[in-house]
Amino acid sequence: MQKLLLALSIAYFLSACASEETNPPIVVETNEVLPSTVTKNPQGNKDLPLTDDEAITRIRAFFQKVSSQRTAGTLKSEEVEYACEGTGQVGVVTFYSDAGGVVLVENEYGMGDHAGQTDQWYFIEGKLAFLYAQAGTWQFGGAMTKDQDGNEVPGTIDKITENRYYFNDGVLVKHLTKYYEIESGKEEVDPNNVPNETVPHNGETPESYDFIAAFMATRTPDCGLIE
Repeated sequence: MQKLLLALSIAYFLSACASEETNPPIVVETNEVLPSTVTKNPQGNKDLPLTDDEAITRIRAFFQKVSSQRTAGTLKSEEVEYACEGTGQVGVVTFYSDAGGVVLVENEYGMGDHAGQTDQWYFIEGKLAFLYAQAGTWQFGGAMTKDQDGNEVPGTIDKITENRYYFNDGVLVKHLTKYYEIESGKEEVDPNNVPNETVPHNGETPESYDFIAAFMATRTPDCGLIE
């Protein structure tokens, strides 16, 4: 009986060894990343690239931060006036900086008596992150109105276009636009109630950035870069 049990034990051991040789155990290398361990990049982790949605969320928070700092007067500012003959563009570029460098470059400029634009370029850690551009024109139109002396004067119509450009690691990932008119004598339009429209794009930065980039480097305008 003992011999039979010993023979069966030896046979089972040999069978198990043969099974391991034909079906070896699965070994996971220590440097292999398993699908279950992959997570989205938490905001603030500089070692991983941000998704486009994460970048946009970060930009909006940064915009609010810079706006608050600007209102509070805690940003260092430097203002440079310029005029480009031949183009009709006259403006003021203002650089806003914190301890880490330039965070906002604002270009306010006019093109004749009936058109003007403000471009606000935001930079996160030295990289272009966001552009808010508001362009406006005005013309006489609409109903006649009265001035402060009671005299009738022609009405005016302001036509305003807003564009928002979001960048992720220097690449354009989202472009939104909205348009509205403000007519004298009528209830003023609230821009916040005007919906944005998504604009198709090819990921390229607007050409107007060339002018700003050169201005940042030299603090003088390169009028040849104006469209």
